[in-house]
Amino acid sequence: MKLIIPIASGKGGVGKSVITANLGFSLAKLGHQVIVVDLDFGGANLHNYLGLKNNNPGLGEFLQDRSDSLTNLLVPTFHPNLKFLPEEGATPFMADLNVMDRRRLLVELNQLPAEIILLDLSAGCNALTLDFFNASHTGLLITRPESPSVLNLLEFLRQTIYRRLLHYLSKDRDLLNQIRNFLFRPINSVPAVTMRDILQLISAHHPNIAKTLQEDWDARQVRVVFNQVEQQEDLGFWLQVQALARDQLSCSLESWAQCPTDPSVSAALKVQTPLVQQGASTQLLCSLQQLAKRIQNNWFGSTSKIGISTDHQDH
Repeated sequence: MKLIIPIASGKGGVGKSVITANLGFSLAKLGHQVIVVDLDFGGANLHNYLGLKNNNPGLGEFLQDRSDSLTNLLVPTFHPNLKFLPEEGATPFMADLNVMDRRRLLVELNQLPAEIILLDLSAGCNALTLDFFNASHTGLLITRPESPSVLNLLEFLRQTIYRRLLHYLSKDRDLLNQIRNFLFRPINSVPAVTMRDILQLISAHHPNIAKTLQEDWDARQVRVVFNQVEQQEDLGFWLQVQALARDQLSCSLESWAQCPTDPSVSAALKVQTPLVQQGASTQLLCSLQQLAKRIQNNWFGSTSKIGISTDHQDH
């Protein structure tokens, strides 16, 4: 079985790539064959956290037809169970991939020789990131325990929902515009417009689409990782955020890890050494190991293939 996990964040600077690299190591340490993929087009830096140079051919080689397989582009790392697939900054306009290139890339990602594949996505809500995050039923969102970061996380979830609706309702622009006006009201508007309301509206026009969307959302498992936590009191607002996500976005959010602030992260980056080799705190490594075990126990063993439809145009 193959597990594919997109990893995203509503904003930059929350430590997404640090978490991706070291979660990959923690999963590899559990005995899984793991590949971490740098899909941060235009801002790739995952190699820094793996102690690697940015001089390896990567996704650009494949998309420019200079390599017929992503497997040929895999780079060994410091752990035998962990491989790295670079983005490669030498190919221009990687952030402007058309839908056909995205589909081709996703098909090939499914063929990679690994049990677990982690996709390090660009920060923010660009269409490319939303499509890759929507392409799997499992996903991790990285945030900091502060109001702006968490609000960006909720906005990211809302954007993923709209991107999904755009796919299914691309031929009914009037209905799509009506839903957009509902969906993009302030997150705490009164009275709230919930996803149940939106599904009922869709069902009145397209009952089969509404049923498919309901099944899709029921299958989604998005989990949250808090990074740079200094004290547990920082997470006091989390119950309110969970309620907003559940009531308005029909998203059941669970926090699967709280990773503490650790100065060894900056020290490791300066010398381009993997965090585990820099002497990170036991608490930080413990948090990542617990996250890896949660993924193993809850997600591993269920198929999570990825794919993207070509039925809609970019917007």
